[in-house]
Formats: sequence, structure tokens, C-alpha cells
Amino acid sequence: MRQGKYALGIRELRTALQISPEDPWIHWALAEAYRRKGRFEDAESHLLKAPRSDPIPAGAAQSLGPLRGDRSPRRRDRTGRYSPRRSDLSGALEGAHHRGWAEYQLGQREKARESFQSALEYNEKHWRSFLGLGILDAESGDRMAALDNFEQVIALEPGPLAEAEANYRIGEIYVSLGNRERAVQHLTAVTAKEPNGPWGERSEDYLRRLR
Repeated sequence: MRQGKYALGIRELRTALQISPEDPWIHWALAEAYRRKGRFEDAESHLLKAPRSDPIPAGAAQSLGPLRGDRSPRRRDRTGRYSPRRSDLSGALEGAHHRGWAEYQLGQREKARESFQSALEYNEKHWRSFLGLGILDAESGDRMAALDNFEQVIALEPGPLAEAEANYRIGEIYVSLGNRERAVQHLTAVTAKEPNGPWGERSEDYLRRLR
């Protein structure tokens, strides 16, 4: 599946399911594979089966909340396939996002990256996933990629707190690049947007050290 061979992945997962039919992780993986193939009914079916066993995968649990609450009829598209409910996509999006942060906290950086990228497939304007990817890029030393992701956060205008964090992290990167002028611009933007918040205080301290 990581190589984009979803049909082969589905075949292997279905074989695994014959051996262990109650394994929630296999159901979760199948749901993700079917989602990527556009087979939303099959994806929903496996999401609903995933929590029948313990432990419940975090992503499946997140996805199931809206599924249980939304039983409205779905429309078929021009190909005859069902279109996913908005709540289905919302739940899967949040599942991928929360899974990414959990993996990041556990030090599973590559898995976290895949989860954030998966969330962006559901919603290309999901600023929290851009923030997560920016943090991963900054920590891995890919400063230009980190700048791009943090700038995406700011462009999406998620609110003062998130924009303050993104500006602060951009300021840090510009300091590391030796561009003091750009660093000061972004750190000053933090103090303007959130003067009394945690990022504002950190920016004030950083600016004092730069002067």
C-alpha cells in the first residue's frame, strides 16, 4: 500500500482477514485501502467492523463517531458509485490527524508523516496537518520544506494562536539560516497577533536576544 499497490494490498489483507477475522487493525487497514481506491461503501463496512475487538485502533474509533450519528441517504455519482458522506470524510480526517500526533509523541516520525499526509488527502486545507509536517521537517533539518508548510498554515488563516506558532517557528528557522531581518519580521508578527499568549512571550524573549 505504501508503494501505491492498493489492489495487491487489499488482496493480502483479505487473506489476513481469513486467518484473523476479528482483528481491528486489519479492518482499519482495509478501510484505508478501499478509501484510496474510491470504494467508500467497502471502506465504511470495515470501519464499522473494526471496533468489535479490543483494542480499538485510534483511527477507527475517531472515524466511527460521525458514522454512527449520520444515517442520511447517500447519492451515487455519474459512475454509479456512492459518494462518501461529509461526516465519513470528517471522521476519517480527524482519525488520520490524531493518529499522526500520537505517532509523533511516540517518536514514530515516518508514520506520523504518513498520517499527516493522509489527512491532507481528505482535506487539502487542513492546517493542523501542515503544522505537523512543518515540525517534522524542521526537526529533520529540511528547513525549506518546513518553511513551506508553516507558510501554508499562515495562508489558511486558522486564527491568532495557530498563526502565532507558525510565525514563531518560521522565525526560528530564519535565525538558523542567518537571515536576522526575516526572523525579526515573523517574531514581531507573533507579538502583534498574540502579545499575551505563550508564543508572544517566547517571541519577545527571542527578540531581546536578537537585539
